[in-house]
Amino acid sequence: MREAYERLWLNTPSADLFQQPGTFHFYQELLSNHLLDSLVHFSVLRLNGQSIAWHFGFLHRKVLHWYKPTYDVEFRDLSPGKVLLAELVQLGISSNWREIDLGCGTEPYKYDWTSSERKLRKWYWNAKTLRGAACRWVRLLAGRRSHFN
Repeated sequence: MREAYERLWLNTPSADLFQQPGTFHFYQELLSNHLLDSLVHFSVLRLNGQSIAWHFGFLHRKVLHWYKPTYDVEFRDLSPGKVLLAELVQLGISSNWREIDLGCGTEPYKYDWTSSERKLRKWYWNAKTLRGAACRWVRLLAGRRSHFN
């Protein structure tokens, strides 16, 4: 999955995700520690025994969170990502999932699966420290400034 992800996202800011110190190890630990308790959901689509698409996500309260999908660019013409998503929709129906959350972003393929959207909301956790107060002020000032531009 790692190599396919890097090839798919080559020349984009996402390409070096797994190159960041500790990131690949973090994902490995998530898989090791939470795959069996069903918090982490990892799927692989194979064609003639060869892995061609992967999804690393989370399953919580019967909602699959579509988080890190990728596919082998050599199979791009077969739409392996869409095929994998279709398989996950079928699995979700048979497993009584409530939904598959495709996450933020307006990628066109997402609208092939739904005609509705949810508004995103921002939530902040304010620390009761001097640093927390400074962060609140920076956020407040940045928000005000953006309204005047």
